[in-house]
Amino acid sequence: MKKTVSLCLILMTTSIVIGQVSTHHSILKSKMLSINYSPISNKNTRVDRRTANVTEMLYEETGTLISSGRTFDERKTFGYNGDERIAEIISWANLNSTPTQSYKTVYSYSKKGEILSTTSSNFNKPNWEFTTKIEYEYDSISNRKEQRTSNWRNQKWELSHKSTFSFGPNREVLNETYSLWRNNQWVEEWKQDNIYQGNELTQLIVYEWDKNQKQYTQTEKALVKTNSKGLVIEAELFVQDSTQWVSQFKITFEYDSKKNQTRNSELYKDSIGNWIKNTESIFAYDTTVDINDLAIPNQKYFESTFLSPIYSKPLKYTSLEYSEGQVYESTESNYKYKGFETAVEDINNLDVTVYPNPVNDAKFIKIDNTSISEVEIYNSIGKLVYKNLITQKGIIDMENIIPGVYFLYINNSHGNQTIKIIKN
Repeated sequence: MKKTVSLCLILMTTSIVIGQVSTHHSILKSKMLSINYSPISNKNTRVDRRTANVTEMLYEETGTLISSGRTFDERKTFGYNGDERIAEIISWANLNSTPTQSYKTVYSYSKKGEILSTTSSNFNKPNWEFTTKIEYEYDSISNRKEQRTSNWRNQKWELSHKSTFSFGPNREVLNETYSLWRNNQWVEEWKQDNIYQGNELTQLIVYEWDKNQKQYTQTEKALVKTNSKGLVIEAELFVQDSTQWVSQFKITFEYDSKKNQTRNSELYKDSIGNWIKNTESIFAYDTTVDINDLAIPNQKYFESTFLSPIYSKPLKYTSLEYSEGQVYESTESNYKYKGFETAVEDINNLDVTVYPNPVNDAKFIKIDNTSISEVEIYNSIGKLVYKNLITQKGIIDMENIIPGVYFLYINNSHGNQTIKIIKN
């Protein structure tokens, strides 16, 4: 097991292909897959992991992407700030030879825990180079009311586009308006209305701005079907073709007894009206473990990967892409966990006692276990800040370690153990 507190996640991308049905640029196609995931807030709403009854920690996702007979392995490593929220995500490539950093996203937060910005960079050895920045604004109850995207050009950030949102009384998203930054002003391109019957979403309607007519024109719609539990089981896309609506594409969804999405299938309609499977995603869970009992990078981040709410412990994610009825590309990812304790009390698997913890005015901490010869201390983003042999008295010098959350890694012939320590 790697001696690190960084978490790893395979980098996976999937594309939605409609086939040879239409060349119409669809706004709704990409949105239908995430119809169950409507992140009204970017705030990590989970309880603080420092005091929660967390029993396990996701530390790695391993997987394989097979494409055209070739195999690719990629991963992401996660670093955290002092509040144990994601501070940065780094993507790695060339895992089978010399792993190299390729892409990085850095997060900033408000005092409420809302994500204020994400800044992305590409690694151009030996430097990181900015690419994109997304900034978020919220209303008084943390609904995400606006997000703006800027691109890094000529050594400065230049505005690109933005989306603004409106909400209903139950915090449901009613409308999204998309605008481009042109000639130092925002120019509206399209808007999407979400139609509900009671609490159930029934339609998505897209209107595109007609520059000539100076008005919005309805161009797409998706009809949504739900089951008795209010879960979406099908969304079918229709586009405006002259004077009629034409069905082109649909997605079906399946769930387990805990409301976890277990499968979604994307299908397009061929020239004679048959539904042809295009892609498929399959999810497996341990339904005996609640998601809130896990230390994961950020529940919103994890849900944005699955594009659906998660209620149980994820185990595997399989993605399949089809061509003429046969799988031509597949990705399988397996999530790995380890025992983890978020409270500051001692962890005694190796009969270890560490005190004082938290560290307040003390310059040293003491370990009561003479069989331990060496310890390492990592900060909340996985950086090694201390490594030393333990004296017979078991003393660790904490004077030069700044306040924050740390992980004490202990290793001896009987095994290894990680203990969380806090310096105030």
